[in-house]
Amino acid sequence: MIIPRWIVISLLGFSVLAVLVAGTCWWISWPKWTAQEFVEIVAHDKFEEARQMTADDAVRKSLTDEYEGAFQGAEIIWQPRSVLDFARGRHRFWIILERDAGSGERLVEKWELAARRDKILDGTPDAEAR
Repeated sequence: MIIPRWIVISLLGFSVLAVLVAGTCWWISWPKWTAQEFVEIVAHDKFEEARQMTADDAVRKSLTDEYEGAFQGAEIIWQPRSVLDFARGRHRFWIILERDAGSGERLVEKWELAARRDKILDGTPDAEAR
């Protein structure tokens, strides 16, 4: 029995569409996974491993031992993506953390970062130009 041409064409079309959808989902999700992994690594005080994930010297230099334990309760706030962020496979986020200021006071900090394909970048809008 011969399969009708329209069934063959439909099956090929759906196969191509499935591959494109899967690739797009992966492209969109990868930066989020990277950011979550980065926060988890820093929360466990593995600063050297976290420095290897950063592609920006400013972020790399900021990860010092004074942040030991500070990322334990860190909160990730995801920023809306622009079309350019989608095209670059990038997602900006903030990390809000509290740490001891030394004199018994708590210091609240906000880190603006961006994640892109296994790398953490400075997330300020003009950081891409630097």
